[in-house]
This record gives sequence, C-alpha cells and structure tokens, in this order.
Amino acid sequence: MFLPDFANKFLLTNAPALQSRNFRLFWFAQIISSIGTALQVVTEGWLIYQVTESTLWLGLVGFFGLLPVVPVALLGGVLIDRVPRRKLLLLTQTGLLLQAAVFAWLVLSVEVGPWHITGMYFVFGALLAIDHPARRAFLVELVPPDELANAVALNASLFNVSHLVGYAISGFLLAAIGAGGTMLLNALTYLAPIAALAAIRVADVGWDEKRPSLPTAVSEGFVTLWQKPAILGVICLMAVVGGLAWPVFGMMPAFAETIMGVGAVGLGLLLAAGALGSLLGT
Repeated sequence: MFLPDFANKFLLTNAPALQSRNFRLFWFAQIISSIGTALQVVTEGWLIYQVTESTLWLGLVGFFGLLPVVPVALLGGVLIDRVPRRKLLLLTQTGLLLQAAVFAWLVLSVEVGPWHITGMYFVFGALLAIDHPARRAFLVELVPPDELANAVALNASLFNVSHLVGYAISGFLLAAIGAGGTMLLNALTYLAPIAALAAIRVADVGWDEKRPSLPTAVSEGFVTLWQKPAILGVICLMAVVGGLAWPVFGMMPAFAETIMGVGAVGLGLLLAAGALGSLLGT
C-alpha cells in the first residue's frame, strides 16, 4: 500500500490482513455493499408497514425472509466446498443487485403490495444464505494462514460498522428520495464487490468429481453435527438468541411510527443504536 510509514506500521501491527491486495479490495467493497444491505432491511420494513399498517405483515415479511435460510444454507455449504468461491460470490452479488433493482422498479413503477415486498424479501434471504458463509470461507484464499484470524476479526467489524452507518443514513434517505430511490441506491452498492471480485486474482478450484453427491454431503453434515455436541449446542444457542432478538428488530417500524412517532428518520436512528451496541460489545 502506498501510505506514509506511520500508517503502514499501524496497519502491520493492528490490521496486517489489509496488507494483502486481494483482501483489501474485498474488505472495502464489502463495506459499501453491507451499507446497501442495511438500507434494504430498513426500507423493506418501513415500506411494508406504510402499505399495510399491520404488525402481522411485519412478522410475515420477517418469517419469509428467514424461511429459505436453513434449506438454502445447507445447499450453499456444500456448494462453497465444491464451486470456486470467487465465482460463487460473483453470482450471489449479481443476484443481490438484480433483486434490489427489481424491487426499486416495483416501487417506482407499480403500486407495490405486501406480497411484492414479501416475495422480494424471500429472494433476498435466500441469496444471503449462500453469500454470507461464502464470504467467510473466501477469506482463506485472500490472506496467508498467519493473518487469517485478523482477517476474520476485520470482516466481523466491518459488518457492525457498515450496519451502523447504513441504518443511521437510511431514515434520512427514505425521507429525501423515498423507498424506490433508496432501493436503487442499494442496487448500485453491489457494483463495488462485483468489481472487486473481478479484480481479485486467486486460483479458482474446480469441481472435484471424487467428492460425494450433494444429498450425501448434506446427510454427512447432519451426521457430523450429531456427533459433535459442542457444535450442535452452539447452533442451538444461536437459534434461540436469533429467534428472541429478531422479532424485536422486525417490529421497529411499528415502534417508530405508531408508538414513538419519530418516522423514517427515527427508525434508522433506533436501529443504528442497536448496531452501535453490537459494535461496542465486540
């Protein structure tokens, strides 16, 4: 990196993974797209409540967003081990761009209804179920083994920071350019990781014909999970914590609009406060 000596020393000490060109490209691009993802989460929640004024629909949208996560993640886990991860991420990021662009078109061109929003959130959840684990798995190809722990830590911190920024500005964007404009801006943010992935140079590993079939690989995963109580316990704990926390998050549009009367700007700031807490807690 062409930086002053003091900056290079700081990075070498605190963020050595950023010395890698490939990781640096990927990391900064993820910041941009993760801000866009935060914009989409806030926009969809706000829009569904504006259209329906129903907390039931808020819950349904959240349910359909999470519905594809388990089955798609099982398939995605197998694909991540078999398909070149850079190419897989190019596909998921392109899919996320397209779904955001379609969503923006629906909002700007037609009278969007609750089922439009619910359907798009389902697609969004399915794509993220593959994209997020693929991103984490891709890190091993971007940095040397001795910098992997730092890369994982930087990757985790970027999500908290980008969500904090994305939530904070989402309300102001909704008030200024509306839901359609915000979703269009979200679509544009996915150009950053697509460009970064195209510029990253790694050896793409092809499909290994000797590996078991997809159904066999998925079943082997369940067997391994059952044989490893520690891993099963962690997954169950995450499911409980996520199941208790997500409904509060999903109901925030109703809290902001009906109970607190702070509108879209207040909704973004409320969610940003939660992201700030997550950042401080890590």
